[in-house]
Amino acid sequence: MAYFFIMTFSEKLKELRNKNRLTQEELADKVCVSRMAVSKWESGRGYPNLDSLKMLAKTFSVSVDELLSSDEIITIAQEEKKKGIENMVRLITGLLDVLAVLLFVIPAFPHRLSDRIEAVNLIQFESYAYIKIPALVIVTGLCVSGVIQLACQNLNNPRIVKLFNIISLGISAFGIACFTACNLPYASVYLLCLCAVKVFFLIKHK
Repeated sequence: MAYFFIMTFSEKLKELRNKNRLTQEELADKVCVSRMAVSKWESGRGYPNLDSLKMLAKTFSVSVDELLSSDEIITIAQEEKKKGIENMVRLITGLLDVLAVLLFVIPAFPHRLSDRIEAVNLIQFESYAYIKIPALVIVTGLCVSGVIQLACQNLNNPRIVKLFNIISLGISAFGIACFTACNLPYASVYLLCLCAVKVFFLIKHK
């Protein structure tokens, strides 16, 4: 079977599956992935992660080195690194959105007293009710967005990830504009800093 070693991973996987008389769905069950994932691997449109590779090797009683060529090993390592970076960026952007919750405790809003103006947090902010309600909506929206992003950390759907980023940046931009228009410099600068860091990571690791 010397020819086996010059075959691509997709060809080896399909041959080994047929040799062991397994359907794509049966192999998927053994490796704990979806049938679509197996179909994708066999069509050469992607590679399994390292854990799935080890399970495939165990299922067919071969080594990981027998399944992959040196070039394919490098490709998988690069893909793993890319996914790791994407997960890190997703974690950071989610945490940055959650940090908007600090506006509930830090004194970033003006409160008028009879003889002076003092800084209070969003909970204590009572001077302008027509400003407080949208401020609560903005901050709560960012926090919810961040929590959802963190909860969906392992989601590998680029469209949904992109949608979350658009929603997050949209709420941030609206919040900055709203706070600036209402003459709330501390709150607007705080959101601007969070948004700027978020954009930096999204652009740098795009």
